Amino acid sequence: MHIIKLFDYQKPYADYILATILALAFLLFVLPARAQQDPNLQQIAAFPDHQVTGITVASDGRIFVNFPFWSYTHSFSVAQLSEKSALTPYPDGSWNSEEGPVDRRFICVQSVVADHDALWVLDPASPRFEGVVSGGAKLVKIDLKTNRVVRDILFPGSVAPKKSYLNDVRIDSQNGFAFITDSGIGGLVVVDLNSGKARRVLQNHPSTKAEPGVTLVIDGIKLIDPMTHEPAQFQSDGIAYDQAGGLLYYQALTGRTLYRVPVPDLENINLSDADLAKRIERVATVPAADGLAFRNGSIYSTALEQGAIVRIDLASKQQQVVTKDTRLKWPDTLSIGPDGNLYVTTSQIHLTPSFNHGVSKVTQPFGVFRIPLQ
Repeated sequence: MHIIKLFDYQKPYADYILATILALAFLLFVLPARAQQDPNLQQIAAFPDHQVTGITVASDGRIFVNFPFWSYTHSFSVAQLSEKSALTPYPDGSWNSEEGPVDRRFICVQSVVADHDALWVLDPASPRFEGVVSGGAKLVKIDLKTNRVVRDILFPGSVAPKKSYLNDVRIDSQNGFAFITDSGIGGLVVVDLNSGKARRVLQNHPSTKAEPGVTLVIDGIKLIDPMTHEPAQFQSDGIAYDQAGGLLYYQALTGRTLYRVPVPDLENINLSDADLAKRIERVATVPAADGLAFRNGSIYSTALEQGAIVRIDLASKQQQVVTKDTRLKWPDTLSIGPDGNLYVTTSQIHLTPSFNHGVSKVTQPFGVFRIPLQ
């Protein structure tokens, strides 16, 4: 087990510098030193033609996945996963249809999150990243007992602008709020689930923006934006919610810094963006991540450049490698199931034509894996 202490933001600046150096050493030397195959990492599903991103495991053990509309081979958006990689469109074929009103069908789903007896589906409605379809961006609530849509919260252009890409969501069911990251233009979206009203916050704050000077390199492939020919700029992406501590954690995908902000401050509509920014804490230097999950005082994080998953102990500020495996090609979304397993998808984004001069380098199916947590 490889463990290294990060930093405590309440200690003197010199300690912060030292701990940041140690964290960088973890990223450069400890993670690459891990074995390339982990016998504890089990693949439970493979999709040769469906690029999966989101996964969630409901309290009854049902597994749900989603497939964003990123290519013309896209066929459906949300499905329940069964044995032998079997997929059943969820909640039904109508919501997964390519025809019908944009507010009553999935356009380009990026995230699915089970919370209590509901499945929440986040639809940024930007197929192939070509821009948000007017009236299509939404947060959909499905009753897991009846398998029916019971809520359809639509986002206006002021909340989901044309170039936005609403990425991931966490639910505060106790107080009736949802929190969403925007990886397209940066920022967080706070949704009042009682009124259905949503507002953008921190969209100009550095914590929600791609970090300057960071260029992601995965499996030897440097991620270059084919439009700008500059390093790809993915904004606020991963998100995790510590309900007991009342803290929301988030991170830009093009970045190596984990941040957190008190949930009561996010939910306070009377707090200005400037005052909210003062509540943000810089938590740790971490690997570039897509998916985050919170459990028992720790943040679990994908490590894109290392093909790994790490655990960050928030009390000791230590990092531990949970698993590293060559099969983890762009480990995307994390979900902790009621069975004590950590589930992860592999979306292989870096191998798609967008980052390889129009040629796909995907040679293995997109997958779903799980590993037991200690």
